[in-house]
Amino acid sequence: MMAKKAAWTAFLVCAALILAFYYLQVSAQTSAQTSAQAPASTPASTQAAEGGAAAEDAGTDTDGDRGGDGQPEATGSESDSPAGVDRANGFAQPSPDAPQAPEASDPAPPKQYERQEIAAPPVPAPDTQDPAAVAGAFLTVYNSRASETDQTWQETVQPWLTPDLAQQMPAVTNGALTGKTPTSVSAIEVGDNVEEWGTDTPLRWARYVQVTMDTQDQGTYLLEYRVRAQLTDQGWLINAAPLDSWQRVEK
Repeated sequence: MMAKKAAWTAFLVCAALILAFYYLQVSAQTSAQTSAQAPASTPASTQAAEGGAAAEDAGTDTDGDRGGDGQPEATGSESDSPAGVDRANGFAQPSPDAPQAPEASDPAPPKQYERQEIAAPPVPAPDTQDPAAVAGAFLTVYNSRASETDQTWQETVQPWLTPDLAQQMPAVTNGALTGKTPTSVSAIEVGDNVEEWGTDTPLRWARYVQVTMDTQDQGTYLLEYRVRAQLTDQGWLINAAPLDSWQRVEK
């Protein structure tokens, strides 16, 4: 009886050992398969360390591609570059192979006018009882100059002007002559009455007067004046002679 009990006990022990061994083998195989199929993972501490290093690099990059806030600066690319611009060297420059803007055409040379011989006119001796003659004599001398600094006209015209106008005229710039001297008057044409100054009377005279002025190298000009004169004991004297306009004309 005792022998059977001992044999049975030994059998149970052997069976338990066999089951334990089998369980260990199955567990080992399952662990190996799971490890082979799962992706490799990085420990959280390692990832945090790498992330901090990347953030530090973004803020201290010295290559010029990032700003002070760690964000990349916009850089030109071939797709967003204007046509005909080459950014291969890091800066915009015209591409020699791209269509070039047409070159500006040279400005037209200034027109050349036939050179005219300019001679000082003889000093007029107008009839002071004729206002048109006085006006013509004054405008002929006033617009005939050897140069812009020529002042010989002042003394010549003084007898044909009222004292007030004679005093004012030297300070008045004759714009029609600026940059055009030497000049000479070749024609005077007395026109209609200047209505705004009143109709002509035995003591008052007012007319539009056109002056043809020749220049040496800049062609011929037509000057438009209004002239007003009054009758005095010295004859007709001019008391106003504004220049309204001037323009170049074909002679």
